Amino acid sequence: MNNIPLIHVQTREELGEWLGHCKYDKEGKARKVKGCSSIAIKHYGEDTEALSFVQKYIADNNLGK
Repeated sequence: MNNIPLIHVQTREELGEWLGHCKYDKEGKARKVKGCSSIAIKHYGEDTEALSFVQKYIADNNLGK
């Protein structure tokens, strides 16, 4: 295989929130979340808090190479 980590999420909305497909209210809670069934990340772009979260999740769950 290509050693590509596969991350399972409970709901489509959870993945949509991870991707930022939502709006946030004044308290920072996600609202109007658009669900997403799957994604493939080809280019990470710049270092962000979201990228750090995903990389930590992969490392903590032993999903990496």
